[in-house]
Amino acid sequence: MAGVLTPISAVLNHVTTMPVHPTYFPYIIAPTLHASRISFVFQSLALPPQNGAAAPIRPSWPAYIIGYLIMCWGGTLVSHQLLNLTPPMLYSHHPYINYVVPHLTLSFLFYCFPTLLHGYPRALSTLLVPVDAILRTNAVISTLTLLESNPTVNPLIRTSPVAHIILGAIASAGGSTMAGTLSTWSPNWGMSTPPFLRNGSGIWGTLDIWGGSLAAVLYSCLTHHPAFSHFLKESSFSSFAPSAMPHAMSRSIVCLVFGSLFALRVWRTLWVSPTRPRPMIEKGKRKTQ
Repeated sequence: MAGVLTPISAVLNHVTTMPVHPTYFPYIIAPTLHASRISFVFQSLALPPQNGAAAPIRPSWPAYIIGYLIMCWGGTLVSHQLLNLTPPMLYSHHPYINYVVPHLTLSFLFYCFPTLLHGYPRALSTLLVPVDAILRTNAVISTLTLLESNPTVNPLIRTSPVAHIILGAIASAGGSTMAGTLSTWSPNWGMSTPPFLRNGSGIWGTLDIWGGSLAAVLYSCLTHHPAFSHFLKESSFSSFAPSAMPHAMSRSIVCLVFGSLFALRVWRTLWVSPTRPRPMIEKGKRKTQ
C-alpha cells in the first residue's frame, strides 16, 4: 500500500505547495489547475460543436466570465457561508487573477484549435481522471480543514457527522450544481431543477455529489475526527485504522478512492455503454456530465 500512496502523496504535496512559476505566475498549482479544468468543462458547454449547423448563440463576454467563475467558486461561496466565514474572493484580487487568466488563455487556445475542445471526448476524459481525483480531494479536504482552523465555526457544526457529509458534497460539486441550476454557460440564464435532482441523473450522474460526501467521511474516519468517534467505536472500521492516520496518508487514500470512482465512471459511461446516461450537468434544455 505504501508503494501506491507515497507517489500520490508526493504529487498532492507538490500541487498544493508549489507555484506555477515563482516570478511570472506565483500562484499555487492546485487552484490554477482547477481553474483550467473548469474552463475546459465550461467552454465545452458554452461553445458546442457546430456540426455543419448554424452557429449557436454564445453568451456575452461578461456572462462568459461571470458564469465561469460561478462554476469555479460556487462550492467555496456556499461552504464559507455555512461556516460563517468570509470567502477570499470578497476581499482579495488574487483569486480573480488566478482564475480569469487561465480561462482567457484556454479560450484563446480553443479558439485557435477547436478540435481540442470537442474532438477527443473519450481520450480526454480518461486522461483527466487523475487530475479530477486530485482536484476533488484537495477541495473536500481543504473545506474540512476550515472546520478546525477557524475558531469562529460553530462547535455544533465542527462535531457533526452530518455537517461533514454536507460540506463534502458542496466542496466536490457545489460549483457545478450552481452553474447547472442557473445554466450559466447559456446566453440567457434561468433557474431550473438542480442537476442531481433531475430524472435520469443516476449513480454516475450524481457521483460528484455522493463521492464528495464519501470522501469527507472517509478522511474524517481515517484521521479519527471526534465527529465520528461513536461510529469508530461501534464499527469494524477501527480494525483498518486503529489509530489516527497522518494527514498525508489519509489524503492519499481519499485521492485513490476518488480516482477509482472517476475511472469506473469513465469506463462505464464512455467505453462500455452503447448510450451515455444523462449527465450531471445539462446544457439549457438539451442533454449534455
